[in-house]
Amino acid sequence: MATNATDELGNYIKLHLTVYKKNCELALIWKSFKENCSSSWRLDTMGFLALLMVVVLLSAIEAPAAAQDRLHCSDRCGNSTIPYPFGLDGCNLSPEFLITCNDSFNPPLPFLRKSNIKVKNITLDGKLEIVTIAARDCYNQSGARQPGFRRRILTLSNFTISKSQNKFTVIGCDSYAYLQGFRDGKLYSSGCMSVCAEREFVDDNSCSGSGCCQIEIPDGLYRANVTAYSFNNHTNVSDFNPCTYAFIVEDSKFNFSFKYLQNISNTAEFPMVLDWAIEDNNTHACKDHAQSYQPPGNISGYRCECKAGYQGNPYVGCQDINECENENECTDKCTNTDGNYTCSCPKGYHGDGRKDGQGCTPNQLSLVKITLVNPEETEYLLGEKSNDFGHGDDSTASAGYDSMKNNLILSVGDGR
Repeated sequence: MATNATDELGNYIKLHLTVYKKNCELALIWKSFKENCSSSWRLDTMGFLALLMVVVLLSAIEAPAAAQDRLHCSDRCGNSTIPYPFGLDGCNLSPEFLITCNDSFNPPLPFLRKSNIKVKNITLDGKLEIVTIAARDCYNQSGARQPGFRRRILTLSNFTISKSQNKFTVIGCDSYAYLQGFRDGKLYSSGCMSVCAEREFVDDNSCSGSGCCQIEIPDGLYRANVTAYSFNNHTNVSDFNPCTYAFIVEDSKFNFSFKYLQNISNTAEFPMVLDWAIEDNNTHACKDHAQSYQPPGNISGYRCECKAGYQGNPYVGCQDINECENENECTDKCTNTDGNYTCSCPKGYHGDGRKDGQGCTPNQLSLVKITLVNPEETEYLLGEKSNDFGHGDDSTASAGYDSMKNNLILSVGDGR
């Protein structure tokens, strides 16, 4: 019942607001409403204010902020985590960070935007790991070219290929390939060749130019494509190497094997790392307790990181680290603060309480020798009686002061 009533009220107000807007463009501004609207469209003061209040409430309900929308966003696609600013449709910061979750696979797999580029991993320090398929140039033993994609194109203008983590790789014994793309808006082109007359000349696990060659990726390369070729249609090596293969691969995850000369599957995937950053400098992507920084190398835009003493996703907001729960520099007492922590000493000790500082040292007290005496000896020491204590000639007496209790302490000994 309550839901139906709310819906009816909302529809009623929307209908009348449409009429008011049509007949008086400034109806929601009271002064203009009073001055410009005809009397037939005026409401009494209380009625107008009540209507205005409901309009504000409806606006808050029907137009939630982006931060509110993110509360309902999933950061999972199958077994993969999708951290913001990447996200599924409607949960990404901007179009270049869109991830499509393809549930036709089991488990579902994430793809970049609406492409066939499969995403393997995303890190908040600006790394995007994808998988690629090799370009190939294959021939039969008669020298006739076989079907296959000689060129592979990576049309991603917003992300650059990581120089530090990838290498351009060519495999074959009658082979060469080109790597092309753009750097700073200018065309870039390079190449690599690999030749060998016999399989025995190929060194396993080595890309030195015999059966396999590699070159480094330049800084800031984007919209790259690789193209595979053969010098002589593999006619002299077709019995053990019918194809040229070319691809960009994450160097630490690739080990060359001479078995690649015989065949690399059409569906074989090679990992590759892209660098990402926030290109729009007018977008304030760094949230609470986070700061921006310029990525190293020829990467345009900026990235976000948590400030010292905080952790988490800087594009969502960083949380305080409780240093007292982890290894820290305190010797005794640790107190967590917002973004930091302090060290102190327990009662009876002084110092800064730090391992790299003064530490904690026990306080030193004034200690005085205390000996009990009888009343007669006390009166003598105070000058109120003679020195006849009844102890004979060998007796001695002494006086002291108890600084802790402000009392005079007297002592006597027999001298033996």
